[in-house]
Amino acid sequence: MISFKDYLNKFEKKFVSLNFTKETNKFLFDYAIKNGFDLSAKYDGTIQAPEEFRFHTTIYYTVNRLNAKNETISLDQFKVEPDHLELLGADKNIPVLKLKNKGHIKKLRNIFTEQGYRDTWPDYKPHISLSYNKKAYNLNKISLPVFDIVADSFTVEKQ
Repeated sequence: MISFKDYLNKFEKKFVSLNFTKETNKFLFDYAIKNGFDLSAKYDGTIQAPEEFRFHTTIYYTVNRLNAKNETISLDQFKVEPDHLELLGADKNIPVLKLKNKGHIKKLRNIFTEQGYRDTWPDYKPHISLSYNKKAYNLNKISLPVFDIVADSFTVEKQ
């Protein structure tokens, strides 16, 4: 039998991310480097090898605690559709490839919403971050990718 305290300790804030195929990750890496984005910074500002940059789309970054298993689930592959480039973050200094909120992305998010997930962010803006090196960027001369962006899994993990 589990104690009530141990049961409560199973509840955690969760990060749910949509993951891309190896081929898509390679294309995204090449696209980011070609367009001058620095992949050596992690979100928290620490340094990493550029090859370790994790391209993903956040489905949820919860404000509430949930009793959900940390796992990666494979999906039938599907394409996501880029919309435009944008600068996000409090200081508008994180370059992202904004995605259209439709199809499988929207369905996946709705599934988690129905399970009680509540987001930290007030508005959901599906995107792929292209760098966490926070600085002023001019995105006007950068074209959208011409390759398919293909998702193949999602991950639920502790924040």
